[in-house]
Amino acid sequence: MVKNTTGGSGAKSSARKFASSHSAIVPLPTHPDHRIAIVQKMHGPHCDVIFHDHSTSIAHIRNKFKGRHKRFNIIKTASFILVAIRDFQLNHSDIFLFLGVLTQKLKGFFSLEPWIQQQHNNNTQRCPASNVLSATMKLHPPTTA
Repeated sequence: MVKNTTGGSGAKSSARKFASSHSAIVPLPTHPDHRIAIVQKMHGPHCDVIFHDHSTSIAHIRNKFKGRHKRFNIIKTASFILVAIRDFQLNHSDIFLFLGVLTQKLKGFFSLEPWIQQQHNNNTQRCPASNVLSATMKLHPPTTA
């Protein structure tokens, strides 16, 4: 019988083939049509985004962020993305880069407190259970050990 010298099916090496290290550099928009945005609402293959000047756009999720490449590019509500505004449709844009790792560094770039407060008010009006939850959190704050 032949000795197993490779030590398995090589799954680690095949998985690492597509992995890349994350950079700590914040990619700022270099082109006038590139802008940093926050995802406001998901709609399947596209999402509503809001920019730092409180304007909105519809961002289309390209194939670059689907399938095998979706692993490190999971786009969800309140995540930061770099979008490229379309020349032929001004209220539409394409997602250019996902900035999920750099969320803490980008918090100072935006001043969206009124928008966040409005979203919180909308969520509490829709779901009365969240009012109960917030009231119980005020009455019984979490204890730290």
